[in-house]
Amino acid sequence: MTNDLANDSPILNGPIVNESTQTEVNKEAMREWVAALRSGKYAQGESYLARRIGDEDARYCCLGVACEIFAERLDVPRDETVSMDGSVVVTYGGHTQWLPLSVRKLLGTDSEPNGKIFDRMGNFNTVSVVTMNDSGQYTFDEIANALEWAYSLGEEDNSDTA
Repeated sequence: MTNDLANDSPILNGPIVNESTQTEVNKEAMREWVAALRSGKYAQGESYLARRIGDEDARYCCLGVACEIFAERLDVPRDETVSMDGSVVVTYGGHTQWLPLSVRKLLGTDSEPNGKIFDRMGNFNTVSVVTMNDSGQYTFDEIANALEWAYSLGEEDNSDTA
């Protein structure tokens, strides 16, 4: 059962939007990220953008999904290193836990490397999608719902109509 993020989430209190950054959110890129989160193609993991343990397929943080879908397009180097515990950690532009700047800029969240989303009322109540992901309380689908809601991705853009 999914959480109703608008009304009774233990993490989110009220509507959220990215109002503290000075860049405009790229709704097209955000929608692409949301679709990838919902695709079922990526297994959800935590603590790293992406990591493989043994013969398992990689598991991704929600930010790792964004890295994976945009890395090639943005020419972000994707490398793998073996960590001390023997797992294989994927790095994107040298990052293991945060979005590279080029991905943040594409999404329009370049001042927020951990994917913070903000209260529309300007109260600066924030929650990061990393916290939602790593808490184990939210699925990729629920995180996609939060992003879609926070950035009004399902609403028509009527700014060009009279």
